[in-house]
Amino acid sequence: AAYFDKQGVRALIDDRNEKIGRKIRDNEIKRTPYMVVVGEKEQYQHIQDIVNQILSVKQSDPSADTTVLENEIDFMVYKLYGLTYDEVLVVDPETPITREQYEAKKL
Repeated sequence: AAYFDKQGVRALIDDRNEKIGRKIRDNEIKRTPYMVVVGEKEQYQHIQDIVNQILSVKQSDPSADTTVLENEIDFMVYKLYGLTYDEVLVVDPETPITREQYEAKKL
């Protein structure tokens, strides 16, 4: 929602513990003009897509540097688990991402 707020667009996150279909129906009843649905399936699919990229690059060139892609997976996993930056530093003390970058970046 913070990203949209910065763009001047009012946005709300429906983080109720309800099934996705229920959330969609409720927001249709409220006549919400636009909905963006991002569930766990989409988040995991994005991770799988990056893994496939790494595998493809490594198949073509086993010595290729895939650090950037690997760091992106790490970041996504940290965010999926809801880790704070301080917790990330416990897991990976040498993480290349700064606190400001981590806190500003969204999934």
